[in-house]
Amino acid sequence: MLRKIMKGGHRKPSKSDGNDFGFGAPRNSGSGPANNVVVNHSSRAAPGPPSPHTGSAIAAPPPIWLWKDYGQLSRGNDKNGFSEYIPLLLRYVVSSDTDTKVAKRYIDHSFVLKLLDLFDSEDPREREYLKTILHRIYGKFMVHRPFIRKAINNIFYRLVFETERHSGIGELLEILGSVINGFALPMKEEHKLFLVRALIPLHKPKLISVYHQQLSYCITQFVEKDYKLADTVIRGLLKYWPVNNCQKEVLFLGELEEVLEATQSAEFQRSMVPLFRQVARCLTSSHFQVAERALFLWNNEHIVSLIAQNRSVVLPIIFEALEKNIHGHWNQAVHGLTVNVRKMFLEMDTELFEECQRQHAEKKSRARDVEEQRELTWKRLADVAAQRGGEDMITV
Repeated sequence: MLRKIMKGGHRKPSKSDGNDFGFGAPRNSGSGPANNVVVNHSSRAAPGPPSPHTGSAIAAPPPIWLWKDYGQLSRGNDKNGFSEYIPLLLRYVVSSDTDTKVAKRYIDHSFVLKLLDLFDSEDPREREYLKTILHRIYGKFMVHRPFIRKAINNIFYRLVFETERHSGIGELLEILGSVINGFALPMKEEHKLFLVRALIPLHKPKLISVYHQQLSYCITQFVEKDYKLADTVIRGLLKYWPVNNCQKEVLFLGELEEVLEATQSAEFQRSMVPLFRQVARCLTSSHFQVAERALFLWNNEHIVSLIAQNRSVVLPIIFEALEKNIHGHWNQAVHGLTVNVRKMFLEMDTELFEECQRQHAEKKSRARDVEEQRELTWKRLADVAAQRGGEDMITV
């Protein structure tokens, strides 16, 4: 195919042009292979495959050595510049005329790393092109799949543990979403490690809101593929649960609901105690959106079913939070939702509900006794200090 394309006016690179990619750097003179290439700028209008052509061979995509020879995938010093060769590369990788055996000689590990470096672009159009290109490369070149996954892992590690910023995480996660969807069952240990070591830690950065939708999809795909991973995912969410970022907490609660929808009873039982301790803290949050989002969990029939099966464990954990909301939450919507949840538990198991009420009353009574004892102790200390008067005072 390359020979066919070169007949259309492309110079074959000489062996003297060799560099670590296989061909040399661009020459400073005006002559060279780049001047012989006619670029159809209208083809850059959209990141889709080119329209079909008929007739001469020059209608085929440019040869892959253009990007290898001239390093056109690099923007140089302009980080936000849009390389005009990226749309041409897209045309090449999506073309049905592309011979993967020939292209494999040029699309190697170094090429993939250069491509991945470009994902940290602030131009969303460029990231869309790159997403489609990398996805097609992943699909066509099976030999590169493990390396591509590993390279993406490394980008995630740098984000989580070093930089905490990257513009292309959402696009990379979109690619991984379709990759995860195609994982064969039973799932390989390598893929489970990818979930634990790469995806779950992505909940740590502050900029999670930029890519949370794609991350949540990837996480849910794992649980839907293998329900036994639900416990791992839930505990991972609890590990990175935000302490003082309410908007992030709302995102976590939304993702938690999606994970619980795919969770079966056995996995739910393994993590329900730490899970509902956290939910109880969310229920009493002074930020009404957090409390409201936590209460919305009871609108999900599957989650209510899991809770009903394990109500003897769940209700004692959250009962105090419900009572606190009933008697003291400032937001009227949260108060109304709490009343509904409380009523649901009462109808679910009246005997258990009354037992929780009794235990809660006893706990409040003990707390009052402790508070009274503390006040008496302080009063005695004050009396002793008053009796001694100023005996222990040092005068100058």
